[in-house]
Amino acid sequence: MSFNAVNFQNAKFEHRTADVETPALSEFFDGDPPVWKVRGLSGNEIGRCVEMISNRKAMTDFLADLLNKKTDETINDYVPRENALLIEYFMKGCVNPECNLDIAVKLNEHFATEFNILARRIFELTGLGSEVGKQTPSGETPASEPA
Repeated sequence: MSFNAVNFQNAKFEHRTADVETPALSEFFDGDPPVWKVRGLSGNEIGRCVEMISNRKAMTDFLADLLNKKTDETINDYVPRENALLIEYFMKGCVNPECNLDIAVKLNEHFATEFNILARRIFELTGLGSEVGKQTPSGETPASEPA
């Protein structure tokens, strides 16, 4: 069996998605089912996530040096690299609701289990790769209805 490069190049891909129930967060869903929709990431998104944690660390160190604030406060704000990476994955992979840094950090801090379930589900979907989407035939015109 050989790889069909032409079919691969012409295929339309869609990120895999999943709905993840988060019952512990139900009070924040305004009566809707507590479901968080997440998606897998692309290779470039993964690279940007890794780059972002390096950039955030460098910026934090720079500001601490600039302000001469190498204190206990800086040490207590330490976020392990794995958590920082999961936070970046989480922000990129949230579909509904969307997520920013403040929400991701707060969720990680106060609902660590749910945060990890969601972030790891994003990682699992990423590992499965994209799905081949349905391609619409080109050049076909829908039949008109009779008068």
